[in-house]
Amino acid sequence: MRSGGRRRSYVTSNASELLQHTGLLPAVVRDLVTKQSILFSRSQKILDRMSPPVGF
Repeated sequence: MRSGGRRRSYVTSNASELLQHTGLLPAVVRDLVTKQSILFSRSQKILDRMSPPVGF
């Protein structure tokens, strides 16, 4: 079981290294981060509209 886990982690680290070398990973991460921040700001605006201005 240990060897299997080690092999899996080795494969995943290899894949991440490969992605970093090709330059795909940063772009994907940036895209995800921007989408998340856009969604977050939208939900915050909706919440601000819905909730009454109570200081809490």
